[in-house]
Order: sequence, then structure tokens, then C-alpha cells
Amino acid sequence: MAKADVAEAISVPVADFVASGTTVAAVPVKLSYAIIERFSEGLYSSPNKAFEELVTNSYDAGASQVRVFLPADLSEPTSSIVVVDNGTSMTLNGLFDLWLIGESTKRSESANRSRPPVGKFGIGKLATYVLAHQLTYVACVNNSYHAVTMDYRFAPEIAREHNEQANLELEVKELSKEEALQAVQNAIIATGHDQIPCIQSLANEPSWTAAVMTSLRESAGKIERGRLRWILETALPLNQDFRLDYDGVELQSSKAKGKRVWTFIIGESEGQLPAKSNPDRKWGPSEALTHKTAQGPATEAITANRNPNTGKGTPKIEPGSSTMVDVPAIRLPKAGTIWGYATLFEKPIHRGKSAFRARSHGFFIRVRGRLINLDDDDFDLGPELRHGTLTRFHMEINADDLDNLVASARESLKESEALTELKNYLLAVFNRARTIAVEKDGNDVLTIIARDGRVAAAPEALSQAPLRRMFDLGLAGEEAVEDLIGIDAKNRRYFEAIEESGEEIVQKVILETAGFDAPYYTYDAAQRSIVINQSHPFVENYIDTRRTLEPLKLLAMADFVEKGYLLDESVPAEKILSAARRKDAFLRALTHRNPSSAATIARKLKDSQQSESELEDAVGDALELLGYRVVRGGGSNHGTDGTATARLGNRTGAQTSSYAFTYDAKSTKDAVSKILTAAEDEDGSELRGNRRPGKIRADTARSSILKLHREDVVKTTPKGGIPPEFTLLIAPDFQGGTDPESQISRVCKSDGITPIRVADLARLVAVYATYGLTPDILRELFTKSNPDATHDWVDRVCTDHENDRIQLPMIIECIAELSEKRRPVDIATIVTYLNLKTGIDKSEEEVTAYTKGVAALAPDSIFFQGGIIALNTSVEALQAEIERTTEGLSEFLHR
Repeated sequence: MAKADVAEAISVPVADFVASGTTVAAVPVKLSYAIIERFSEGLYSSPNKAFEELVTNSYDAGASQVRVFLPADLSEPTSSIVVVDNGTSMTLNGLFDLWLIGESTKRSESANRSRPPVGKFGIGKLATYVLAHQLTYVACVNNSYHAVTMDYRFAPEIAREHNEQANLELEVKELSKEEALQAVQNAIIATGHDQIPCIQSLANEPSWTAAVMTSLRESAGKIERGRLRWILETALPLNQDFRLDYDGVELQSSKAKGKRVWTFIIGESEGQLPAKSNPDRKWGPSEALTHKTAQGPATEAITANRNPNTGKGTPKIEPGSSTMVDVPAIRLPKAGTIWGYATLFEKPIHRGKSAFRARSHGFFIRVRGRLINLDDDDFDLGPELRHGTLTRFHMEINADDLDNLVASARESLKESEALTELKNYLLAVFNRARTIAVEKDGNDVLTIIARDGRVAAAPEALSQAPLRRMFDLGLAGEEAVEDLIGIDAKNRRYFEAIEESGEEIVQKVILETAGFDAPYYTYDAAQRSIVINQSHPFVENYIDTRRTLEPLKLLAMADFVEKGYLLDESVPAEKILSAARRKDAFLRALTHRNPSSAATIARKLKDSQQSESELEDAVGDALELLGYRVVRGGGSNHGTDGTATARLGNRTGAQTSSYAFTYDAKSTKDAVSKILTAAEDEDGSELRGNRRPGKIRADTARSSILKLHREDVVKTTPKGGIPPEFTLLIAPDFQGGTDPESQISRVCKSDGITPIRVADLARLVAVYATYGLTPDILRELFTKSNPDATHDWVDRVCTDHENDRIQLPMIIECIAELSEKRRPVDIATIVTYLNLKTGIDKSEEEVTAYTKGVAALAPDSIFFQGGIIALNTSVEALQAEIERTTEGLSEFLHR
């Protein structure tokens, strides 16, 4: 069943800012909301684009002066948007033709206009639906003044809901000159701008139009002022015949700025292109000719870009003249006549601080003066475009013969043989620019690579030109690039010195201690160096001076150059910075996933106190390092986090000294305890705002449950296995931990639980590597049932064994000397060696503990598995690795 029109006509009055006048007519409009929404919201992809359409209407009306007024706050209920032009306006009959959707008289009337019109579909007026509910035209033609308003809200609900046509009658008021000027003045005042210059100018114009949008839609508030300004500067040919004021400031045609290294003039420079086009990307043959066009920015740019040595082309044109000029051009068989120019710049074409989305690089395709690829910088030429060149490349192409291919949204061209031919020609020009760019970049390589003998020749990939372009963006004020490479007020002068001198950007790669939380590497402009952070967990865990230092340096260099590559590829600096931070987190996670050094494990314990699963994993790593065989359980799914076993054998003659224990880790999710609910801690200090480890309560510890689970493990221990006797409870801190008679102390004693703070376990890990602790020594820990008692025990053990330990140099000397022998070195060999060479009499268990400690300090330098010890590197590298790890352990050794 066909839907019928809503028969009753609804009258739409003129907007209130038109305060007077006489009703002289009613314009009938059949309004289909299905058409409006499809055309307006579909064709005009953003409020900025919709606004541009209004200015295009002024251009098509032959206006030489357009004034745009936007309010400071577009979300205010009384806000309005005003566009005023002095082009050909509408008589009363013209107002009747205005709302004929899909019909336009612009092309038929173009012979009477000073420029060819852009619009041809008769749908531009629908752009206003994107911005406002109400649109009013105040029109002047030869001292005849009229006002009419379209209010999209006047359609009845049934028409909205069922997509039926609404019958509207738009009231038309006839105004005097004073009434018309007053109406426009009222509208401009509502925007908060000075109305006097505009009103004074209109008073002397024989024809003018004011388009006033009121009752703005929510989408109007999304207008990006900076981007809108760029669109208005770029999308239409601003010149002496078409001036555009934006909030009282005359806009100038957008121009690419920078040092030019190559230019190409269409119609003159085709000799630089290959004699035969690529068979897969054919274009031509082309015919050189001259094309007559109005003088403006494009023709002036051709003059400015022209090679003065050719002696060809148009004479220099004085700015501001209204002369029609001849420009060089070519005629392609299918695409027709095109003219314009291309420029390759030394550096990326940027616009300073990126407060809005804009571009000066890429292709700018104009048909009848209007840009049709506003955001499509590569004009969809294909994947072969090299973006490192594209960001330095600017090409203006005028192709009026493709007018019949312009899509209704005027943001693209329809696919056709003519469009394919044009694209193939543009790609040929771009490829020539790319060749020039590659030649220049190839002369500026990272000589640190070649100097060190890593490559026989310096290919283009080793060019430091992308780094120079990155520095240039940062020094130009791109805040995200400043953050990316570390430019600040203190070091800016060093970056500027590098830019001015053109000297090597990376002269060396060095190691320095920057702190655990600092990035993997930074760039130091003062030293012209990439500085690897020795305290970074990834570096700390894997570095040694020969075997892995070189790859770590190359990794840092590759990452640094990659940032320049990504900027060349037009990736926003904010995204590169975000990815760099994620990469750094990934490197840290890799270290935590496969820890090997004592410093890494101690750090992981400290950093995982707020995550149950991470703390559980860190505790398992710590117990393995301390010499236990760990079977990890699974927390809540298995009762405890795991079981640790120390196989010590029969030492007393009566029974085995081996033992086992279950363990469970309790984290706190906030560094300020949220488990304790009292306003003050037990020691009287205020809890809130006190950045201390969180404390668990006795009921949170679940000691009775832990006991039951331990007993369950005992029951399931196989024959020959070691049943657990104890349970170790690890947490950041414990409520009542300082009181031997507190509830936590009583329940732990009753249930055979040893509570230990994470910091104390990290300290045991630290001292294990240097003091030679063994599981036999650690067994005494399980006689403690109070957190402070375990802390005091750790203190005592550290003090006792510090005085009695074997000096590390002795162990290192022993391992180094014995590693030169043909036979594998085992613990018994080291015990004998120490006794004969130094007189030190230690058991195999003690020497094993010391040797494992050395391996924990230098996991990359020492191989220790199955009782066999070997060096992976030199003694110097081993000592260097031990020194670095020991430095990382220093914060855990004392409390």
C-alpha cells in the first residue's frame, strides 16, 4: 500500500530575528524526511563539510565577498550561524525555486556569471539540515528585499515516522532596506561579532544574501574551528575575485611552505618522466598546450615554482591583478585538459602544533576550482605510494574536464577510464619525486653503522633523513613529537644545534642508569647519543657486555629510527608515543614472564603486591631461586598457590632432613589499604593518604582453610614424596603484625602458618645471591608465626651470613680457572679447589648455594644446570654483569 502525502499544509513563519515586514507570499514545499536525511547526513560526512557547502553556494552565486560568523559557544540555545555574500541573490520567484530538491539552474545560468559554478545537483541547501533546525534567507535584488524561513521541525510526527511527505508553506515577508539590514544585524549580533563592517558593505551592494541558521542541532557543536578554517582556506580558490572573511579575518589560500628541492610544471616538465609509461599504469600520449584561466594562487604558484633557466611560460603576474592568464597544460586522451604543478620539499610539510586535522602534503585535485579530495592525500593511487615521500610532496591538479565525474557529495570522482588515466599520470609524476627523495636521503646515512663495519655499503634504509624530519617537527612545536623524542626547555638548544649543523644525529650508543621506571632508552641530544637505561628490567635481566649488549644497542637504534619512519608514513605522533609505551610495557612483561636474575625477581615481588595473580607468580619464582622445587597450584582453584620442596637427604642418621611447605600469596589491590576499615592504623597513624603496603586481616588470611589444604596435600603425597609440614603466607603486610598476641599471630601459630611480608621475601632473594643461603638454613624460618618475628629472623640471618660468606671474587676466580679444563666442572671440583687454593672448608651444599647465587647475579654469563658449571662469556663480562645486578639489589638488602 502506497503511503499518501500528509494533505494538510502547515504554515512556517519567518524567524523571530526578522522583527518586521509584510507577508506577501507562501512558498509551497513538499518535504520528504527520508530524502532529507539520506542526502544531508549521508552526503555531508561532517558538520565542517556541511558548512563548506554553504560557502560553495556563495561561490556559485558569483560572490566576490563572503563573510562567515560563528558564535563562541555553538551549544548555547540562542546561538546562530550567519553566512553573508554579495553574489547573485534570489527574487521572489527565486525563493519559489529554491526548495526544488534535485534541480538546479546554476549551470543553465552560468553564461551570465563570472566563474563556472561548482554545484549542479540542487541539493546543497540540504547541508543546513546537518547544522540547524531553522534556516532563514534574507535576500536583496535591486532594492527588493525578502525573507523566508525553513523550519524542519514543522513536519507532523506522522510524516517523520512513516517517511511521508510533509506539505509546508513557507511564509515570505517583504522588507524595506532598513528592515532587511536590521534583521541581518540582529543575526550577527547574536553571534557576538562586530556587525558594523558587514552592514555598511551590504548597504551599498545591489545584490546580497544572508543565510542564517538558528536553533542549532547538536552536530553543529562538533564544528572544529581550526579544521573548518583550513577547509575554507583549501577547498575553494580564494583570490582577489573571491574573498572570504572568517569571524572578521580575511582568509588566504592555504599554501605549502618549506625549502623546495624539486619542482614539476604540468605541460613543461614531462621530459623528466619515462618515455614509455608502465604497461600496467598507462597514460597518454599527452599533448602540450596552453590553457587560459583566471589569475590566482595556482597560477602564481606555477610562476613561483618555474625553473628560471627554462625561459618558458607565462610572465610574472602582479598579485591582485584580475588578468586572465595562459598557463602550460597537457591534454590526455581520456581525462582531457589538466594543468598545475608539483613540488618536493626538503622536509615534511607541517602546520606547527596540530590543534586540528589539516594537511599541506599530497595531491590536491580541483574541478572547477573546488577541491574534491579534501582528506584523501594519496588520491587512492595505490599501495605503491611511499609515504616518506608523500609527506614532503605537494601537487595541485586542475581537471575541469572531469566535471561530469564529480560525485554528488563532491568529495570524489566516479570510477572511469578517464579517472584511471589521470591517476596513472599522477603516479608517474610522484614516482619521479620519489626518485629524487631517495637520492637525497641516500646521501645522509647513519655512519655509526658503516663505521663499525656492520654493513659494507650504506643503503637507503640506513638514512638518518627520517630522524632529521622528526627533529624538525618537534622543533616546529608538534607537542606529541616533542614528547616522543624528549625535547624540553632545557635541551631544545642541543636539538637546534643538530638541525643547524647537519651533523650526525647518533654518534654512539651508551649505557646509563636512569631508574627502574624510566624507558628502555632515550635520546640525549647533548651527547648525540642513544642512552640505554641500564636499570630497565629488560636490560637488567638480559644484558652482558659482549653476548647481548650489541643486540640491545641495535634494538634501541632500530626503534629510534622506526619513529622517524612512522612519522614519514603519516602516523600521528600521539599514536607512535602510545605504541612506544605499550612496547615498553611488553618488554617489562617479557622480563617478568621469564625472570632469571635475582634483581628481576626481587623487583617483581615488590611490583606485584597489588595483583593476586602476579604476586602468586612472583612468589613461585622467588622460591625456585631460593633452591626449592616448586609445583605451582592455582590459588582459589586448588586451595593454595603451590607446594615447595627442599630435598636435603638424611643428615642426622635418623631421618631425612628434606622438608616441604605449601604457600599462599595475598595481595592488596590498592597501595593504601582498603582492607583495614578503621580510621587509624594500630600504631595510631592515619591510614588515609598514607602510601604504605596494604595489610590483610586475620579473617582474610584464611589460616584455618590453609591448614586444611595443607592436610589435604599431605594425604595425597605419593610414596617417596615429601609431605608438607608448614605453610608460608606471603602478603604486603598484616594487621597486627607488630603484636605477638594479635589475632593474626595467634591463628598463624595455631594453624602452623608462617606469615612473611613481601619485602622480607624480596630481601631473602637479594641476600641469597650474595650470602649463600640454603634451604637448610631457611628451614628455621618456619618456626616463626608472627610477621615481625620473621622480619627479625631475616635480619639476623643476613647479618650472620654476611660475616661468614665466601667472597664472590674467590668463586669467580675458581669458576674461571676450572672452566679452562677439558673436564666439566661440578660442585665437588669447586669444593676441592677452594680448599686447596684458599683453605676454605665448605660443604657441597654451601658451595652449591654460593654458586647458584653467582648464577642468579649473572644468569647470562654462567651456565649452571645439573650440578655442572661453565662460563658463557669472559671473566670481565661476568664481573660487569654481577656489578650491574648487585646495584639493582641494593634497595632490597636493607630495611
